[in-house]
This record gives sequence, structure tokens and C-alpha cells, in this order.
Amino acid sequence: FAGRSNPKLAQQIADYLGTTVGPMTIKNFADGEIYVQVDESVRGDDVFIVQPVCNPVNENLMELLIIIDAFKRLTASRKYNARQIDQAKSVLKQTFDYAIWQKIITVNPVISLPNNMCPKKARNISKKKATSKDWRLKLEKHLKALPEQTVYSLAIRFWLTSMQRVGEWLAITWNDVDFEKETLTIKHSLSKREVDGKLVVVDDEHLKADEVAREIPLTDKALSILKELYLINGQKKYVFNSKGKLPISTNRVNGHIKAYCEDIGIEPMSTHAQRRGAIQEAYSMQMVEDQIRVTAGHADSTMTRYYNKQNNRTLSKSSLEALLG
Repeated sequence: FAGRSNPKLAQQIADYLGTTVGPMTIKNFADGEIYVQVDESVRGDDVFIVQPVCNPVNENLMELLIIIDAFKRLTASRKYNARQIDQAKSVLKQTFDYAIWQKIITVNPVISLPNNMCPKKARNISKKKATSKDWRLKLEKHLKALPEQTVYSLAIRFWLTSMQRVGEWLAITWNDVDFEKETLTIKHSLSKREVDGKLVVVDDEHLKADEVAREIPLTDKALSILKELYLINGQKKYVFNSKGKLPISTNRVNGHIKAYCEDIGIEPMSTHAQRRGAIQEAYSMQMVEDQIRVTAGHADSTMTRYYNKQNNRTLSKSSLEALLG
């Protein structure tokens, strides 16, 4: 389906995909108000709308919003699972991230869109894996005992002390580390972009959740690991640099985690499982939610709480006694 800002583009996209542009009536009332009517049933279908927000920007943007509202009303009873919503947001996020990278815009509006805007199917979240303190201690003990420390073993040891997104901690440069203040500043993130027809990893130099850098205290263990890393590649830009100009990749890190876990007979976990586990344990220790949110880099507490959904623990006896006597 297409709005009126660039119907030629919509037709070219449809021709390329071997389909047709859906029938839709769009007109203006005498007072200028926009009228939209979808002229075929779209119930149960995935709908793609082509409506570039070019000049006149205000009119085209308003028309796009009215079109979206029309389709939303037609599919009001349709429910999506969380994965479908995440995938749709991911496509939109990458589009706006590219615009930021090209310095067309400065803020990604998709970041603040809550997933609960769409009716959602019930989802079994028990499948979501999360690291535990015992799991982390076993892996840390194994890694520390290795005869030779590599960028990968040290990166994974640092990962075990972190609550950040994998793209954020892999993007850490030595300029972000302050050994005197014993802090780490998170202010940029790695992500994949299509450049000249190829999918490459780029340093966005902006954050996913918002545009505010956050300074995080480094634990003694994290500081010790960073000092070991400095002896290996302190002359390079990125802390977790192995070969080339960019840091080690997420896939390679996950591959090494899996191998190390298999060596000691524990279940392999992804880099994201550590983030989830750390957030859940912070809640279990009844730490302040806003501090958990800021440390994790969430724009609001909605996502922070989502990470804690499986962790249905009540207040401890000591907390209840302190609260209620």
C-alpha cells in the first residue's frame, strides 16, 4: 500500500517484488482533513506501507499516521508474538540508525516505542536463559586457570562482570576506561550496517537507549582484567581488539563461550544471558530499580522489568521485617 508522497516508488517496489500496490482511497475533505479508506480486506495479513516523509513533511507525516491508524483499526483483533514485534522494531530501528549514521537525524524515535502498543500473544518466557552466580563462578574459575590468557578469555571474564549490551562492551575503547577514577564510560555501540552492498560492523558512536553516556564504576575484578588486557593490546583503539581495526565479533565470543562451557561440563549461555542474569540477580538483591535501569542502559523501566519476568521472588524476610516490623 502507498500514500500519496511517492506512488511511483511504491509501484517500483511492487514490480520488483512481483506484486501489486494494494487499493486504497486517500483524499482531502474541503477543510483539508485527510480521508483514508482501505479498499480490500487485510485481516490476518502483513501490511507494508510506502510513504516517504519528504516535502511537504508535515502533510506527508500526518497522512502516514492516518494510514497506519486505518490499518490498525482493520486489524484490531490481530495479536502478535513478542518476536514478531521485536523483528518489526528491529527493521525500523536499523532504518533510523542509518539515518543517524548519515547525520540526517540525531535521535532514534523507535527506541522509546513500548512493545505493549500492540496486542500480544501469551508467551512462554521460561525458555529464556539467564546466567546464575554459581554458573559465572565456575566459568570464571576455569578461565582464570588457563595456562595462557587471550583477548577472548579476558573478554569473557570481563563479560561476566558486566550488565551492558554486548555491542556496548565490545565497543569499549581505552579512552572510555579511567583507571584513576576506576570507571568505565559507555557512550557508543557496535552494530551491523549495509555499506556498498555489504553487511559490515560499524561503530555508531551513539547509544541504543538514549543519547546520554553513562559512567559505571569498575569492580576490582573488572579493573584487574582490563589491566591484563592493556598489556596485550593497550596500543590499539579498542579494548577487545584481536585482529584488524574493529573488536572481536559477538559470534566469535559466543563460540568461545560455548567451547569453554563444554570443557567444564556446564550449559553454554549466550552473551545476552549474562545481561538477563545480572539484572535478575540485582532485583533479587533488592537493589534500586532506577539504578539497575541506568546501569543496564534502558530508556525506561519497562524493559528492565521485562528482563526480570522469570524472577518471581517476593521480598525477603529481613526486608519485610524492616518494612512492616
